[in-house]
Amino acid sequence: MRFFKKVQAINQSFNPNIRFALLLVVFAIVYNYPSVTLKRPQSVHHWRQSDCASIALNYYQNGMHFFQPQTHNLTSDGSKSGYSAPSEIPIGYYFVASLYKIFGYHDFIYRLVNTLIFLLGLFYLFKLCYMLFGDFFWSAAFSLFFFTSPVLVYYGNNFLSDSSALAFALIGWYFLLKFYFNRIRWDFLVAILFFMLAGAFKVTALMSLVAISILFLIELLHIFKFRTEGKVFEKPVQTALPILLAFGVIASWVFYAKYFNGLHNSVYFSTRIIPIWELDSSQIQMVLDNVKGLWLSQYFHVYALYFLSAAFLFTLVFIKKANRFLMVANFLLLLGTIAYVLLWFPTFKDHDYYTINLYILLVFVIVNFGWVLKNRFPKVLSCYFLKILFLGFLLFNMNHSRNEMYGRYYGWWTEHPEYKDYHEVTPYLRSIGIAPMDTVVCLPDMTHFTLYLMNQSGWTGCLGYNADSAAVEASIERGAKYLILHGEEAGNRPYLQSFMTKPIGEFNSIKIFKLEK
Repeated sequence: MRFFKKVQAINQSFNPNIRFALLLVVFAIVYNYPSVTLKRPQSVHHWRQSDCASIALNYYQNGMHFFQPQTHNLTSDGSKSGYSAPSEIPIGYYFVASLYKIFGYHDFIYRLVNTLIFLLGLFYLFKLCYMLFGDFFWSAAFSLFFFTSPVLVYYGNNFLSDSSALAFALIGWYFLLKFYFNRIRWDFLVAILFFMLAGAFKVTALMSLVAISILFLIELLHIFKFRTEGKVFEKPVQTALPILLAFGVIASWVFYAKYFNGLHNSVYFSTRIIPIWELDSSQIQMVLDNVKGLWLSQYFHVYALYFLSAAFLFTLVFIKKANRFLMVANFLLLLGTIAYVLLWFPTFKDHDYYTINLYILLVFVIVNFGWVLKNRFPKVLSCYFLKILFLGFLLFNMNHSRNEMYGRYYGWWTEHPEYKDYHEVTPYLRSIGIAPMDTVVCLPDMTHFTLYLMNQSGWTGCLGYNADSAAVEASIERGAKYLILHGEEAGNRPYLQSFMTKPIGEFNSIKIFKLEK
């Protein structure tokens, strides 16, 4: 115990923000972030990763027209263009493209931007916890606990916008709770700005802003008091206007995206919900089986899930010691999570990243748990034995996430060994005269990520394209100039033989043929 006290005394001599930032760096190194940052889109959901990266690269290459997002796959305008708008406002993609304009196009820039935003979100989670508990160890431990979720660790250093949306939501909650305690209006405005950014990066991250809106209405309609004296939101009009503005900005883009996609006959990015009641019992069971058998350990280690469940039940037992504002926010986020799961239920079968913005509920479970411990059992939080025990638990979960990260990039999850040549083929394509704007047919690929890796627009085998000779002929009529084949399986397809008469190059396992009308 003396050694532990000496270590704690040394730690306390440093600024807590610096100490936590150093811990974030240590965790990032353990997860091999420096190496992973240099990787191109690959492994779990490499298709969606390449879609995000494709939008940024197309901005960079095609004129930086914010309201005209494009991808490399030409599935719009009668399969002749890549115009397609996602439901999220493409602020992140556009920002990355702007960095490409300054530093040149490099995938690591995209990963680095997302990583820094994600780590900033964890940093502000620490600041939130430190503001509530005033204890460095528990504030750091509870915050780093979320840096032991394999899903968050994997997508925190990736191309998808979901982790950035969660990070902005965490920053928003820090400023909102700061406003709750200090009543400084500027903090409220900053909070709404970050909640709007969260929704801009991922519409489903608006769950936090919806919760804030309901908290405001509860107080406005005198349904419940969050303070024994006075109100949290003392100026209704000045509170409502920024909230409405934030919702208005997000809604405007969603309506524009639907208009833009309709204008270009694009259905590539879905903006519709798929609720659970549209499924039969066997389909529901299939989703549940996949979640249990494949994804559950990716959300957290099972012991961590037990801990979260126990923390929530503990808070319910001692609910009278909970902070009213925090507890009601927790229940609103719980209701929002339930609604989210029911409305997008089928997506959880194959998409682990759809859970990322649900972690805000788990954050509040931990925050309320810590608040109750602080106010009901303060001696528990100061117990050195409990700190050592939780530190071991944290390191155990960190090791679990580290192993899962390794498995995703070097285990059975990844397709990289099979498709590694596409990561390096672009300079060779340029050397044999294939320009970036030249359209190609690339097989076999049931996604579109090879198009991004090559930086070539065109078509693959996705969505039923190029499944027979007539379909390939149709691609040629649309302007396909080259046929790019990978592996023996593609070359052995009988319907492709007539299109393989003019070979112009070969790069390891990739063969390139000239197509003519």
